[in-house]
Amino acid sequence: MTENNKENYPSDSAGRQMTAKIPLAKPEETLFDVEKRLRERKAEYETINYIYVIDDREILVGVASIKDIFRWPKEKRVKEIMKTKLVTASPFTDQEKVVNLALAHNLKAIPVVETGRILGVVLSDKIISILNREFHEDILHFSGISKARLEYENTLSVPLLQGVRHRLPWLIIGLFGGIGAAQIMGFFEKIISQNLILAFFTPLIVYLSDAVGTQIQTIFVRDLAIRNHIFSLKRYIAKQFSITFLLALICSILFSIAASLIWQDFYLSLVVGIAIFFTLISAVLIAILIPFLLFRLGTDPAFGSGPSATILQDILSVVIYFSIASLML
Repeated sequence: MTENNKENYPSDSAGRQMTAKIPLAKPEETLFDVEKRLRERKAEYETINYIYVIDDREILVGVASIKDIFRWPKEKRVKEIMKTKLVTASPFTDQEKVVNLALAHNLKAIPVVETGRILGVVLSDKIISILNREFHEDILHFSGISKARLEYENTLSVPLLQGVRHRLPWLIIGLFGGIGAAQIMGFFEKIISQNLILAFFTPLIVYLSDAVGTQIQTIFVRDLAIRNHIFSLKRYIAKQFSITFLLALICSILFSIAASLIWQDFYLSLVVGIAIFFTLISAVLIAILIPFLLFRLGTDPAFGSGPSATILQDILSVVIYFSIASLML
């Protein structure tokens, strides 16, 4: 193993990120021998968290932690304490997959092997650095921004008019969407006039659905950035739906109890509680599908998903709320 060989691999691969300065041992060696070598040559190693066990052909056959080396009796042999169930990467494995391996298996380092032979190890500091860089790049990529399209790395350096031009169209959509929501409320004028207190709860309905939608959207962007190679969109929606179902149930029950105690109208409180339940449930699809569709269409969700998802959710919440009220009151 030599550090010079790293240049033969792609810049975003495990081979480029690895180090060959790691402690090695043979299965038949005693822990005393390994410990002695670590003390004598510690300056040569970049890490001593793990000792990598190889056979005569340099095939990786096991790994032992530094804790085990110092914990077990010195006369024990390495093969008696080493772990043989190994998590490894090839030198051509994408660096982001290396990070996923480390996170999934709670490892401080990932050995890089080729045809069984150990070439080096991707260390924890590299893993953290890659994680931070990949997260930043994936967030930009998800937002429809790449280095080819991103003229200004620093938001403060974006020209004033360009910043306005990027954001204004989506705000105009939100403006007319708000006008549309007001028009929709006009269709429910009769039920509102008969139960004025319904208008009192409108901001609460809209706020709760927007809050849940914002939470889901934020989590979705984060998870897409970190785990985009692992999760299924259908399974993800089903998982978020299950979580939101319980949240909606708890919020609707708490509201119905509190409102009935304050306003002494159990049935009206129940109606609003049911509306809260269904508006929160509706937030799942809006919060996930709108940014995902904008991304697929090549539009920048960084500017568009917030305003568009919010106004759609507001309109849908108003329709659900007053439709339920019209049916039940």
